[in-house]
Amino acid sequence: QPENALQVMEKLTRLPAEGHFMRSHAFKQLKKLEDAARELTLAEEAAVQSKNDGFFTVDFFLFFATLCEELGLTERSIEKARKALELTPDDPVCANFLGYVLADHEQELENAEKLVEKALLADPENYAYLDSMAWVYYRQKRFPEALAQIDKTLRFADKNPDPIIIDHAGDIYAANGLWLLAEKCWREALVSGAHDQEAIQRKIDSIPDTP
Repeated sequence: QPENALQVMEKLTRLPAEGHFMRSHAFKQLKKLEDAARELTLAEEAAVQSKNDGFFTVDFFLFFATLCEELGLTERSIEKARKALELTPDDPVCANFLGYVLADHEQELENAEKLVEKALLADPENYAYLDSMAWVYYRQKRFPEALAQIDKTLRFADKNPDPIIIDHAGDIYAANGLWLLAEKCWREALVSGAHDQEAIQRKIDSIPDTP
């Protein structure tokens, strides 16, 4: 109930870092990303002013990184994800997140592969991690390996996988010349509520005519 949480905290004249962090979570649930980012900045400032070093946890940095990625602040997202990973070097969630963001923006692809490998060693059947590895291979233009990995991803995924995964599958099938499968995935991504509908539609429109 994010609206109720915000109403309760609205009555408080001064919030500690944790209060601003809670407000940021509530705003993010309401898809008010700019407000969520503002509250995170206030949380950071409050923690520094009160010398509350314990506030800067893995959860804080990973949440910050996720929000920055959604806002298109790639470099800041990577910076915060690195800080999260520094605190817990063996955390598969942190390793996968940083590896995926690096791959998605075609940065440090060799390092991205190592990070996702670390995540998969901890949880070999995690379909989110499998998708990340498929995307790393795709960005490296290792299309046959990406194909094998995305097929494995879809086997382990839920009955209704995330539209991002379905969109990835379409791109990977297309890179391997499997246009019918690519179109099927892209259309499923559209129906599933993928964010960048126009970009996906352009990919469908650019499918070459089959003889």
